[in-house]
Amino acid sequence: MNLSYDGKLLFVILKTGEINIFQTSASMNTLISTQKNINVVKRFEKKHDVDENFILTNELKSTLSRGQLLPILKEYGSYSNKYRHLIWNALLDLPSNNEHFSELLRKGFHSAVLKYDEEFPLKDVTLLRNLKRISSCLMYWSKILVECDYLPKLIFPFLKIFPNNSILAFELLVTIIYNHCQLWFEFAPMEPLNYLGLIENVLHHFDLELYKFYRERNITTKIYAWTLLTTSFSEILDEKQWYQLWDNILTKDLEYTIFVVLAYQIIQRNIIMNLTSQESIELFFHEQYIIDMQKFLKKANHLMELCPNDLNPRRYLKSFVSLPKGYYPKFENYPREWLELKNKETEAINLESIILDEKLRNLEIEEIQLTKRLEEGLKDEEIQLRLKELEKLYCGAISREEERIACQRKMVLLYEKEARNRRRKVLEMVHNSQNRKNINLHENQLDTLMRSIERARLRDETNMMLADEDLKDHELNLLSEVYKIKSNFYNKNFKYPVEDKKFRENNLQSIKNAKVNCKKLNALCSKDNDTARTRISETAATGHRNKNDIVKNFQKENDVIRKTYGIQLNTDCNPVVLDKKRTMQKNNKNKKNYIDHIEGILDQIQMEFENIVNPEIGSS
Repeated sequence: MNLSYDGKLLFVILKTGEINIFQTSASMNTLISTQKNINVVKRFEKKHDVDENFILTNELKSTLSRGQLLPILKEYGSYSNKYRHLIWNALLDLPSNNEHFSELLRKGFHSAVLKYDEEFPLKDVTLLRNLKRISSCLMYWSKILVECDYLPKLIFPFLKIFPNNSILAFELLVTIIYNHCQLWFEFAPMEPLNYLGLIENVLHHFDLELYKFYRERNITTKIYAWTLLTTSFSEILDEKQWYQLWDNILTKDLEYTIFVVLAYQIIQRNIIMNLTSQESIELFFHEQYIIDMQKFLKKANHLMELCPNDLNPRRYLKSFVSLPKGYYPKFENYPREWLELKNKETEAINLESIILDEKLRNLEIEEIQLTKRLEEGLKDEEIQLRLKELEKLYCGAISREEERIACQRKMVLLYEKEARNRRRKVLEMVHNSQNRKNINLHENQLDTLMRSIERARLRDETNMMLADEDLKDHELNLLSEVYKIKSNFYNKNFKYPVEDKKFRENNLQSIKNAKVNCKKLNALCSKDNDTARTRISETAATGHRNKNDIVKNFQKENDVIRKTYGIQLNTDCNPVVLDKKRTMQKNNKNKKNYIDHIEGILDQIQMEFENIVNPEIGSS
């Protein structure tokens, strides 16, 4: 990049070898104008709350004119997102006809948009409702749009520019259709063959190889051009790229749209010519691919500049016309005769359908009348037949009900029998459990009684042993006195044969005393013996009575158990009872033998005393 010596020209040498020469004065004027416009917009932004509902003034519209905006677009490639709605509004000079738009809104949703809920299931319900509202207004504005199936795809991207201002969105779309799409509806609802023919001619001029490629594979302009136009290029570009493209389309001339379509074909020609099948080529124009927007737009501008006048679509397009104030102009660039013919055919078809519906209703009425007559003629017979059928049904139902009740009665009897058996078993189990408890209780009582008898026996044996010891002590005392008396007697009689009378009297007195003591001892032994016999007999009698009571109770329990379980308890065969009985009999026998032995000893002692005393008494 070099500057001339006088500073009036600027030379730029490109990599391709081309040299671009610019006048510095023109560039400075452009920069000054751009800066001035930016300053004006900023001043308006400070004074007013600029949003999509902001109404433009004449000063701002003159500032944002097409001539003023082209340098900005050339410098930055696109408009600011913040001011885009203002710039588009100023470029297209939208009139904001509120009254006319309100009349269109009051007509409500058009019948053709009722199917949008199924065809376009959008998550944003507000956006879907806005789409239906704007589409209805467009259809009321121009009847030909009702026949265009691509209308929702065409207008949907523009609704995002004015999401909260329906009138500006509607007027934007009306302006685009009235100007940029003025040749689209010449053969509606078919494709605009003349408009697509212009695209095909320009493609043939600029890229013959790509043109032949399309012809060889039978790829028509309906595929590679009409697809892009009816979707407003929204399927091949992302949001930012789409905004940048339409900034250029709305700012530049009306034929620029055709050159945008051609530029896209030429920019992507390498990818397109490598596709082998028609289906893949058709799919290519419905998908996004990487594209350099600066190069893309530059190519479109270059094609528009180089296009010869005889091929330039500008010759067939009318100049841009903004919408007037107070009303919306009629759009009549469509086959009105065909549309009127179609409307007539539609009305004729509707009228014929109404007539056919009327005939069908009459036929239905006649059929109903005939049916009533037949019903009246066969009413009694049908009633009788129905009564017979009902009687059969009721008889069958009654018989089935009786059988069911009989079965239920049998089941109830069986249940009652089983319940009685279960109850009897439960009672038997309870009674047996109680009997077992009583038997255990009586056995415990019998064991307690036997232990008490055993304790009494042990006490009696202890007493007998004590009495035996006492008797033995008395016996030893008696024997010691006898031995003492004998020794004294022999000593005195044999050692001293001659004694005086006083001495004999003393001996006799001693013998008498010994005899008295023997009698006392004998009486005492007899008394102790009688006492022991009495206590033994009382204990035996008490034990016998208790035994009899226990045996009686045991026999009663034995009878109960024998009736209940078929088991008999034999008290006579009880080893514990027999053992106690044998022990008591043995102890009684031992006591009796010991008493007899004591009595014999006492009798022997008494005889010896008598034998000892009697000779002395006889001699004295």
